[in-house]
Amino acid sequence: KLMWPDYSGPIEVKDTCTDRGRGTFATETLHPGQVILVEKALAAIFTRELHEMKKLGFRLTLSNLDNDDSLRAAMNKEITWRLVEVCRSSAKTNAAVESLYAGCKLTGWRTAASASRILEMDEPLCDAAGEGGSGSGVIDVNHIEAMQARYNFGLPTVHNVKECKASGQPLTYGSGVWYRAGFINHSCQPNCNQFIIGDMMAVSVVEEIGTGEEVTVAYAPAMEDFTLRTKWLSYFSFTCCCSLCQLEKKAERRVEILSKRYGKITEKLASQQGTRKKEAVRKLRALEEELVAIKPAAAALLWRVRSRLSAAQHDMGDHRRGVQAAEASLDAFRCTETGLLFPTPGVLLGLKLLAEQHRMLNNLDRAAECDRMALDEARKMFGNAGAVVDYFLEE
Repeated sequence: KLMWPDYSGPIEVKDTCTDRGRGTFATETLHPGQVILVEKALAAIFTRELHEMKKLGFRLTLSNLDNDDSLRAAMNKEITWRLVEVCRSSAKTNAAVESLYAGCKLTGWRTAASASRILEMDEPLCDAAGEGGSGSGVIDVNHIEAMQARYNFGLPTVHNVKECKASGQPLTYGSGVWYRAGFINHSCQPNCNQFIIGDMMAVSVVEEIGTGEEVTVAYAPAMEDFTLRTKWLSYFSFTCCCSLCQLEKKAERRVEILSKRYGKITEKLASQQGTRKKEAVRKLRALEEELVAIKPAAAALLWRVRSRLSAAQHDMGDHRRGVQAAEASLDAFRCTETGLLFPTPGVLLGLKLLAEQHRMLNNLDRAAECDRMALDEARKMFGNAGAVVDYFLEE
């Protein structure tokens, strides 16, 4: 039976001495590809479970699952219920849940020291079967409901992507609360990546982290526009002040105007042919030049412009320019000394598609190089989880 935690590497929870509250820090130098945490969720739910529960008549609150908003609301209610159940089974679990931030000022036992004491308790944090718990006393349901809204990770499940594609069904995604992972703070330029299989989360290093440095992950992808990313982060009740966000905030109004121009150009690209389509491509190139001038503040939009430009050139039969634009789209994220802002499945897919395009043009050496780059980035993202790396890189 899997207990929590399954593995925790050379990391510790400490107070950040800032308004970021508690954070996770390296106790020794961490290297790219190193897995530093593998953790079973305190509670998790997947959309397929909600639909099955509705069929079986469970939970009257699941009457409407027709859109994403209703699905998320149902998942939040079900996770709250499941957290209550695990808190009933274990005093340690209840103490852990009570120690998590729920919107009030951190005081008393909601400190890094209290988190360490909880992890040192003898009994398992969470017994999946709800057996052998020592009883948990008073359970604060209001605290659990508010806490899970802030510690809730919503992630697609690796194992179901292939099945969904084959069956034509919507992607099954999950939502859950992980205790130790909840102490890893956000950065738009993180040094770690988290991924999930079933209700197990793993965190791997993507950039070398020195002893005493803070471990970070991305709660929202830097590939998204600043406005949308800020909206997503507001659900976690904080505002990101990283260097990338500060740059983007200064250029927010200009990027918004250029984004609207991009939308109009793409509409023309989709509906026009011949000379008019060439004119739309010319406007797209002019937009690209303006975005390069304010890079990295417009990296996300620049990536989309170059990706769309690549597709347009291929549609027009100019495959060489299409490949050049695809190469440039990846360079949009090489805006810092550390290279890519952070590896994502989207970057991996871009590298694999670029390899295929080079093979189409018989550029076999460059194709092999793109394959190697994809493998390197995948190993950073997924560490030693070889099956996951193979899955994302399979033909």
